[in-house]
Amino acid sequence: LAELILTNNQYADLSNSGAFEKINKNLGTLIDEYEDESIKGRKNLATTLAFFSDAFNSSHLEVFNDIVKLNKIAIEKETGIFFYF
Repeated sequence: LAELILTNNQYADLSNSGAFEKINKNLGTLIDEYEDESIKGRKNLATTLAFFSDAFNSSHLEVFNDIVKLNKIAIEKETGIFFYF
């Protein structure tokens, strides 16, 4: 189990970035406060990897890089990314 515990500031950065809205729109997910959501499957994980990589490259916020690392583990282990806010 690889886990990322966010600080309030990291969560605010993620929430304000628009990355979740893009993922939700493209994958039909509902990543949001008080919602449990997961992303599974190689194609969907590749999509989220691209979104979070782009977010890191444009913002250089380390929280995006941390999620990219988790995303790569999920692809390698053929599992998923699970969001609990």
